[in-house]
Amino acid sequence: MTLNKKGTFITIGNAKQSFRRLLDCCIQIREILPRPIIVQYGNTKFFHPDFECHEFINAELFIHTMRSSKIVIAHAGAGSILNSIRAGTKPIVMARMQENQEHINNHQLDLGLRLNQDGYIYLVSNLSEMQGAVFRALKSKDCDLIVKNSEIFNYIESSLEVMDSLGRKDVKPI
Repeated sequence: MTLNKKGTFITIGNAKQSFRRLLDCCIQIREILPRPIIVQYGNTKFFHPDFECHEFINAELFIHTMRSSKIVIAHAGAGSILNSIRAGTKPIVMARMQENQEHINNHQLDLGLRLNQDGYIYLVSNLSEMQGAVFRALKSKDCDLIVKNSEIFNYIESSLEVMDSLGRKDVKPI
């Protein structure tokens, strides 16, 4: 896997449902994304010649890739968001939506709205918003993101523990 401190990491997690909507937006804005563009596509079969594509990435390499990337684009999974923020990058986040058959409920949107409101992420829902978020992220200094307080990490981690203990079924963390 090729890494470059100015690259882009795109992750859609490991949910069983397809999340083609996020990947299609990334294809359309690929010319403005820092290279290399590394994609973890999970259960959404995906290939594009301009992207370095991986079905899954082990945890150590996942974290290393986040730390090495200028731009992180992710689903609104708590773990992906938490790891991106901890790596010093304010992620561009698109929530998987139940009405698009991308998840079993809209808990990702609930989490995304809260974290966006507090300034931890760039929440997007379409191509135009994603393009704008990429331009804002490219102009920002990632190091300036540094966590406002540790409460958000405690909140996300406790939410993940609750969802894990319940099998992540019909749990709304917010």
